[in-house]
Amino acid sequence: MLEWFSSGHHLELGDDLSQADYAKALGSVKGLGDLAARYLEPRDADEHAVAMELVLEGLHQSSMLSRERTDTGRTGYKDMLKQMLSGLGDD
Repeated sequence: MLEWFSSGHHLELGDDLSQADYAKALGSVKGLGDLAARYLEPRDADEHAVAMELVLEGLHQSSMLSRERTDTGRTGYKDMLKQMLSGLGDD
C-alpha cells in the first residue's frame, strides 16, 4: 500500500465530501481497503471507510506518511520521504 504513495499518488480528504466520495477516495488507495478489513474488521461500508482513514492516521503517526491540513479544512496524505526531500536542492 505504501508503494501507491511512493509512486507519486496522494490522497486529499475533507469534511465537504459526501460519504460516497469519501469512501471512493479512500478506496482509490491500492491495498488500503484490504488492510483495514483484515486488521480492523469493519461491520459495514461506512465503518470500513473510517477504518481506512484510521490506518492512514496510524501510518502518519508512525512517520510513514506525511499529513498536511489546509486552511480549507482538507487533510492530505503523501509519501513522507518525498515530502521531506522535496525542498532539497531548491536554493
